[in-house]
Amino acid sequence: MDQNVLSGNLLNRCLHQIYEQILTGDHETGLRSVERLIYLVRYISRPAGSMTTVGKELRAISEVFHIHQMQLDMDRIQQGLDQIVPVGSLLYEICQHGIELIHGGCQLSSLRVVTGETQITYTFTGNGKAYGGTINGGSGQWPAE
Repeated sequence: MDQNVLSGNLLNRCLHQIYEQILTGDHETGLRSVERLIYLVRYISRPAGSMTTVGKELRAISEVFHIHQMQLDMDRIQQGLDQIVPVGSLLYEICQHGIELIHGGCQLSSLRVVTGETQITYTFTGNGKAYGGTINGGSGQWPAE
């Protein structure tokens, strides 16, 4: 799917949350969420094909879940945070999956991300269950450190 469509979908979901926060009178949370949204817009507005690190992708993912009022315990991996990946390569898939789980009634509690040379796996936990996936980068797409 086109990166602009993915970006638009993610930002629309975040805007909907912010609108809800403000509409229900939670103005302080709404304002903090707007600041997080500004960070996200700046982060994903990079030119197509831009590269970033796994650590920066995880920060963007954290911002999305804060906007959705989910305080996920993110298992901060120490290895692989400097691994180079395309901007949005983790953000879109992980956030889409997590937001779908939230809308399905799952109370997410944690996110664990494990990096590999050509793939990255992620696992959410919530409601006593684990949900996850694998993001394949293809051979050589994600160069090792």
